[in-house]
Amino acid sequence: MNHVNNYNIHGRSEIYPVDENCYRATTYDGVDFLNLKCESKNFELLNDSLNQNGIHFIYPKSEDVLIKISGKTNRDVRLNYNNTRIFINHDSSANTCTLNSNYGQEISVLSIGNDFFKHHPDSSIKTSLMYFYNTDLEDVFYFKNCASDERITEKVDKVKRFIRITNPRHLLVKSTLSELQYIFIQQYLIKNNHNILNPEEIERIEQLPEIILEHSSIFLTAEKLAEQINMTVDKLQLGCEIVFNCGLMDLINDIKFKTVSNQLLNSNKSFADIAYLNGYANRTYFYKIFHERYKCNPLEF
Repeated sequence: MNHVNNYNIHGRSEIYPVDENCYRATTYDGVDFLNLKCESKNFELLNDSLNQNGIHFIYPKSEDVLIKISGKTNRDVRLNYNNTRIFINHDSSANTCTLNSNYGQEISVLSIGNDFFKHHPDSSIKTSLMYFYNTDLEDVFYFKNCASDERITEKVDKVKRFIRITNPRHLLVKSTLSELQYIFIQQYLIKNNHNILNPEEIERIEQLPEIILEHSSIFLTAEKLAEQINMTVDKLQLGCEIVFNCGLMDLINDIKFKTVSNQLLNSNKSFADIAYLNGYANRTYFYKIFHERYKCNPLEF
């Protein structure tokens, strides 16, 4: 049986996990985090959270998680494993949202409530999300499937670990929630906000892997690539995080090291020659990146 201890702080309920089936933390500006295993005692907590007015990023770590909408809108929505759904509720009195799922399935929810927008009156998050995801102005629930992102699982696990070690009020927990919030907003707002990156710019950023391969023999920098695709360095770096879920240098090294590892395994070239041919004239830097990726040096590969 799941047992949780409830603590009421400044009107917000926080939960310390006892059997690791339920975690909750808040940032006190309208952002609320829940991670739980599906079982009867947790359904009520999750449903109460989803029925609050706000924007909810729902991230299931199991298949066949079903959300049932009742009231003005009636629908069943099946959530895909490791795929975020955005759920906007701004008339909770007219509808109810209920989670139907098999026992033991894990789900995380990051909720941005109305309090967040009161604290950030200049924020366009709510307006932009409502505009992008609203297909029916009469509807109060908006769903959109989004691509999976491994960083979300990493941050969720990090929040849970910090709660276990410390408590939901700890700065480490709140800072990680901020990182998680940034990823959600970055992936599912900025990519679709043409005031930040327009479709043509996203298309150019999507060509980066081909450009990196074409110029694999030189040491690539953000400035060189920005010039190649006619974009500012800041937009290039932000766009890389959004489109490829990683930093620009990580993307460059990911692509180049596929070639490096293949050449090490299937050619007679020395590792020094392979490094040079792939634009790594600085052998120390090459060794450092190689060891970070493969936990060994090139001779041991």
